[in-house]
Amino acid sequence: MKIEKNKTRRKIIFNLLKLIVSLILLAYFIAFIIIPEWPTIIDSFKNINYFYLLIVIFIAFPLILVSCLKWQLLLKSKNLNISLSKLIGLYLAGYFFNNTIPIGFLGGDFVRIYETAKQTKNTPDSLAAVFMERIMGIIALIMFAIFSIFLKFQLFLKNLTVLLIIICIITALIIFIWMIFNPKILNLIKNIIKIDLLKKLFIKVDEWVVAINRYKNERRVIFYSLVYSIIYNLLAILNVYFSFLTFNYKPNFLDVFIIVPLTLLIVLSAPITSAGLGLFENAIVYLFSLVGVLSSISALVALLLRAKVILLGLIGGIIYFFIRSDKPKNVKHKNKKESCH
Repeated sequence: MKIEKNKTRRKIIFNLLKLIVSLILLAYFIAFIIIPEWPTIIDSFKNINYFYLLIVIFIAFPLILVSCLKWQLLLKSKNLNISLSKLIGLYLAGYFFNNTIPIGFLGGDFVRIYETAKQTKNTPDSLAAVFMERIMGIIALIMFAIFSIFLKFQLFLKNLTVLLIIICIITALIIFIWMIFNPKILNLIKNIIKIDLLKKLFIKVDEWVVAINRYKNERRVIFYSLVYSIIYNLLAILNVYFSFLTFNYKPNFLDVFIIVPLTLLIVLSAPITSAGLGLFENAIVYLFSLVGVLSSISALVALLLRAKVILLGLIGGIIYFFIRSDKPKNVKHKNKKESCH
């Protein structure tokens, strides 16, 4: 009991630190970007293109749909059948716990795992599906990031610090994925490194390894999951492009294609903030400044995207209230003997 209390206390402290970092970055964003550009921001805000604003709002639905189709595919491969509408509701509930509650004691992924496990009575495969969905998303993002660097290599040569940071992030993520798909490599590293802090990290990595191994021979499922992840990233790029058009600014589409994956990669690989709050806003302004976009415009885009995420989170919170009050039903779970491959 004492050990569990200590773990809870550490988690609370860690989440509080993340919130403090987010607030500091947000304060920087407001003080050095929003306030100096306030007159320009107000003028741009007054001239919103409502047609593109509607596109930005409604593009959220294909983004969520693609993610849920990928999640459903991974569940079905383990013979866990949950309706797509149910998964969409749980995915939106994940938005609520990830983005609307800034302290983030209950992560969206935890809620998705818990609810699907409760429905299917199968925690290991429910956990594995969410983990695998995340991993395929990371792999697709790495692919986009590498492609982005090659597309405008000259730009990054002029900004060596940015290039170095991105290369370090990509390298770290590739090593992480390599360890997950190759348990022998992970065990070798664990035997070499004896640092206590990293031992706790390795325990978490072991959970991912167990989850991923459940899909080791599911090549077709892995392929289509990657396809869904690629489509998701393309939609995310369009999401940002239409956000710029909302403020009557037409950016170079290639620039958006390059910057968006890099922004998402930075936010993903730096879990030092609550839901990327503050980090996302500053990253999108800085990276778009490299291709000549005014900070007032990119700041408005960042604020619009943040507002949309919070709105989706609120919708997810309402949906989750009804999901929690609903009893599990119409969930098929057939046990089958594992076949030798």
